[in-house]
Amino acid sequence: MSDYIDGDWVINKRTDKNGRVYETTIFESILNGDTWELWDNWDADWKAGLDYYVDNDNEVKIKNYLIGVAKENEIDITDMDLEEMIIELDEDDEIKNSIGSAINDAESDSYVSYLYGLLKDAIEEYGPVSQMSYDDVTFTVDVEQFLSLDDEYNDDLYERCEDDITCVFDEMIGDGDINKPSFSPDERWYPDVDEKNFNENYSQIINFKRKAQRSQPLNCNNSM
Repeated sequence: MSDYIDGDWVINKRTDKNGRVYETTIFESILNGDTWELWDNWDADWKAGLDYYVDNDNEVKIKNYLIGVAKENEIDITDMDLEEMIIELDEDDEIKNSIGSAINDAESDSYVSYLYGLLKDAIEEYGPVSQMSYDDVTFTVDVEQFLSLDDEYNDDLYERCEDDITCVFDEMIGDGDINKPSFSPDERWYPDVDEKNFNENYSQIINFKRKAQRSQPLNCNNSM
């Protein structure tokens, strides 16, 4: 893709045991939908998440869990709201961290969509995009609009490419006859949190934690 769009860069490198170096670029990651590592907001404000994003279903799950914790520890929560219950009872920060994690995941998904849209917009400067994935990027170009006014040069291009219009386009790109569109993310951009996405992420996290807790082996000490 970097042959046609300016702005690609290497986001990570790895070396195998034989010393071969493998690079992953931002374009590859966008097309593969694998840009989660580019967004990291593990300092997300769990209180804001509770106030603005947690829906009623997840509020009930949190509250029911904390009521159980309060009963086990004989703590009076009669006059506490949900935020106060979390502060008082979430000693291991599981609820705080799970809310923060769901915010980070939702923001990461928003960032992926933003980068994908930017790359697609850049490609569409050539023409309509009909396919855009890791396996294939297909777009339609009116190559004639880029042809030189020099008929001799054009004839040479077509001769080199044996009248293959795709080859002609690639040759013009390689020769610098076409100004390539630019992919340039705005550093000031900040993702929105989609509430539906957030609550789906949060439900998966909290359900996973519950399953993990239920699967913990019991410690039974039988004395004779």
